[in-house]
Amino acid sequence: MSKVLQDRQKEILKTIVELYIKNEKPVSSDEVLENSNIKASSATIRNDMQKLQKLGYIYQQHSSGGRIPTDPALKIYFQMIKDAYNQEDTHLEIPKKYKFYDLNLMFQSLSELLANALEGLVIFEYPNPKYVYITRVTVTPLMETNNVITILTNLGLAVSRTVEIYGLPPSAELENILNNGLVGKSFHSLFMFLSAPKFETEDLRVTNFIEILENQNSGFKGKKTI
Repeated sequence: MSKVLQDRQKEILKTIVELYIKNEKPVSSDEVLENSNIKASSATIRNDMQKLQKLGYIYQQHSSGGRIPTDPALKIYFQMIKDAYNQEDTHLEIPKKYKFYDLNLMFQSLSELLANALEGLVIFEYPNPKYVYITRVTVTPLMETNNVITILTNLGLAVSRTVEIYGLPPSAELENILNNGLVGKSFHSLFMFLSAPKFETEDLRVTNFIEILENQNSGFKGKKTI
């Protein structure tokens, strides 16, 4: 039997997959008819479902039960989605004005970008700061008096700030010190430690760093809506 499917059979298979994903239960021919735009009788749909079953795209647990899609059916379903996807129509051009070097600015920029593209409401839910861990710290010399310190997280996001280097060790040594002290710690725990009353400093670089963490923590506490 040929595995080339007719358009109606593809639509039936698509409907079965979507209903099964949505309801997590076998799908009957009546449900296919009710939830699709297929112009055919229930008997015709049942015949097509029998053909799809013989081809291995759906199966029936019980003789009187509905059908369940198989792995080959899912492959066809995702291929149908891919074929319907028009890359040119959905391409997003990211303007240079959008900032992606900061977690809060990144979420805000993405929200604005998607809201404008979709002409609708966009909601980003921030991750819990207790589960955002520092995975690496890099120190990059910028000028004779400044370094750029970049903190990378387990989410693949980064926070970068420029700091003055007076009183600090050389950049390579500073990078080792920061990695040894920060890697594995969460933003939340680090902020709680640095903002504790017993931790006092007049160094503006440390104060700025605390403000950065505070901004990240406050940003993580809710959803960003544009």
